[in-house]
Amino acid sequence: MKLICNMVMGSVVASLSEGMAMAEKVGLDLEDVAEVLSLGSLRCPTIIHKSQGKPCWHDSSCKNMKGKETK
Repeated sequence: MKLICNMVMGSVVASLSEGMAMAEKVGLDLEDVAEVLSLGSLRCPTIIHKSQGKPCWHDSSCKNMKGKETK
């Protein structure tokens, strides 16, 4: 079950990355895109945090996990 959840989450993050790259390429304000995504039917913590450039609570790239900087 966890493997399936991780696979779906990876697909969501990859799609978000592609969408934000496309938005940037066509000249849209990324903050506006993030706001629209966070208010629509895609509203979930991962979309909200990742679209705003913030790490999710489970993201291993977070530099403030337990007071240590991770690599």
